Amino acid sequence: MVWLILIVVFIILLLLLWLWLKGREEGPAPSEAQPAAAPAEVTETADDLQKIEGIGPKIAELLAGAGITTYAKLAATRVDELNNLLKDAGLSMAQAETWPEQAKLASEGRWEELEKLQEELKGGRRE
Repeated sequence: MVWLILIVVFIILLLLLWLWLKGREEGPAPSEAQPAAAPAEVTETADDLQKIEGIGPKIAELLAGAGITTYAKLAATRVDELNNLLKDAGLSMAQAETWPEQAKLASEGRWEELEKLQEELKGGRRE
């Protein structure tokens, strides 16, 4: 009797394995399929915005959520827009007054000038 139960369990396991493998061969269901990217679409690599004085992990995440993921985008964003974003997120203690300026230097690869500027700043603000 025990042998019969073991054989039935074994057959069920084989059947489940076969169904699983068959499903993998057919590919994902249409609802699970990922849309294909347009061939001409260029993906942008995110920059480490935490290299900007005054931006930490939480603010970098907030900026990324607003679509600001590169130094160039940050440099092109007005200070009042950045401050409103911070205010809306409850981070009004942070001030973005120098972030676009720093980001412009970073986007242009002017790292020595950025470092010199950052030595004059405290938390991203001019002292």
